[in-house]
Amino acid sequence: MDHQRKPRPRRRVLKIVLCALAALSVGIVIMLTRAYSAKPGAGADVVAAYNKLVADHFAQQPGAINGFDTLAAACAAHSRASEATHAAWPEEGPDDWWPDPVEWAEGRASLGTVQATEIYLRLLAAEPVTELLLQLPNATFAHRDVQQGELLLDSDAYPIGGTRALARYLRMRMIQHARSGEWPAYLRDLQQCLAIGRILGGEPLLIHRLVATSILAMAANGIIQDIKLHQLGEPTLRGTLELLDRDAVLPPMAFTYRGESLFLRHQVELCHTDNGHGDGTALISKLAENSPDELEELVGFRIPAHKALDALGFILPSKKQSLRHLETLEEDTVAFVTLPPRSRVDKGMPNLDSLALGYVQVRGAGMDSMVMRANDQIDLQLVLTKTTLAIELFRATHGKLPATLDELVPEILATVPIDPYTSKPLCYRVLAPAEAAARGGGYLVYSTGIDGVDDGGISPGKVLSEAIKAGATGVDAMLE
Repeated sequence: MDHQRKPRPRRRVLKIVLCALAALSVGIVIMLTRAYSAKPGAGADVVAAYNKLVADHFAQQPGAINGFDTLAAACAAHSRASEATHAAWPEEGPDDWWPDPVEWAEGRASLGTVQATEIYLRLLAAEPVTELLLQLPNATFAHRDVQQGELLLDSDAYPIGGTRALARYLRMRMIQHARSGEWPAYLRDLQQCLAIGRILGGEPLLIHRLVATSILAMAANGIIQDIKLHQLGEPTLRGTLELLDRDAVLPPMAFTYRGESLFLRHQVELCHTDNGHGDGTALISKLAENSPDELEELVGFRIPAHKALDALGFILPSKKQSLRHLETLEEDTVAFVTLPPRSRVDKGMPNLDSLALGYVQVRGAGMDSMVMRANDQIDLQLVLTKTTLAIELFRATHGKLPATLDELVPEILATVPIDPYTSKPLCYRVLAPAEAAARGGGYLVYSTGIDGVDDGGISPGKVLSEAIKAGATGVDAMLE
């Protein structure tokens, strides 16, 4: 009697394993095929929204000068002169030969720096930098029309570092003009320096805003130093005050954060697929390409920018989740930056850095709060600088100091200067002779700082920011 042979258990297991491997292989092939064919979203709506945000901010007139194009051309020309200087003077690093403006003007720079700077100035004269800088104050708008496929933040199109080098060059010239008493040339270079900050700040991205505030701060610091070191006449004081009123102006912080949000949204578009319905999966290869350091920090090791890894994009938050998170952060941040400075300290800033491409950071941690602090500082610094100019103009006109800030209105100022930390007039007092001799000046004008308490002009030192940082007490904010 023949008995039907039953399959051995081992063979049954082998069949199951082979079937599973075959299914897995098919799945891997499908995933890899999708990974290699996956393409990021175009981001067309984001680019259009960014262009509209910038264009709406500037009142463009027919035939107006585009400050963005002009500044970019000036940076490129200046960069050529700097690189040629380094080639002709290789003993120092690419930026090491740059002189401190004060040391250079006072003849205290090292011999090597002097020789390198002379080469630099000679090479710079062969570039159209001066001609381009003369156009900047007349630029009524600044707009880089971003094309599809371009990054909203393109350091090649707009060399941010080059703007600081240009401003430093102008400050060096201002010091030379002040020492030689060439005040019309001094005002011309100041106007160009302020125009660089104004135009740069018109690009609604945090890094541009940060550099713009540093340029304006350098100009304001320089003005105060020049007042102390030189006898600025009435025309120069009045001209400087008018320039600060007109040109030392940055857009509202909400404008910058709206643009930064669009920048982050564009990054999400470029690092996710799009299913046609506003959703998609993360492209790990794009994340590794665009944010390698941040991705390494997240996972603990360096991930190569390989297309095969895009098959694992489903393990990260989807495009829709990331965009929803970004939208919430944007609204919270815009509401936050419109608050008065002291209210912002109490409330605490929304953490834009928590957003990422799939929650991977796309820029240095703390950039948003750093820009906010820099903006608060330049706002206060400009108020104090303009008030100092007004006081000095009053003294030049009347031969004495004003008894109160009310005396500056309406002859010099339209309104009494307001302390942004109390919404009340700035603190001001004329010093008695002994205190004036000890402080090296005849008056004090200052802000209470973040605590809102008038401490009588107690300064934390040469760093104004110390009196306006969170938790500062017992000190006032003043220009040193």
